[in-house]
Amino acid sequence: MKPMTETPSRPYHHGDLKRALLDTAMQMLAEAGGWQFTLREVARRAGVSHSAPTSISPTRGSCWRGLR
Repeated sequence: MKPMTETPSRPYHHGDLKRALLDTAMQMLAEAGGWQFTLREVARRAGVSHSAPTSISPTRGSCWRGLR
C-alpha cells in the first residue's frame, strides 16, 4: 500500500458557494443576454457538483431570487 503523501490541490468544500453560484449566473446572464441556461450549467461552470445549489436553496425558483 502506498502512503498518502500529497493532499489534494483543491479543497473539498467551496469557500462561499452561494456567492460563487450567483456570480457565475450573473456572468452567464450577461453573456447569453437572457435565461438560456440551467442551474446545472451554472453549477458546472462554478466548479461545483450539479446538486450543490440545492444545499443553499431547496427549489430552483428560490435559487434565482438571489439574482434580482
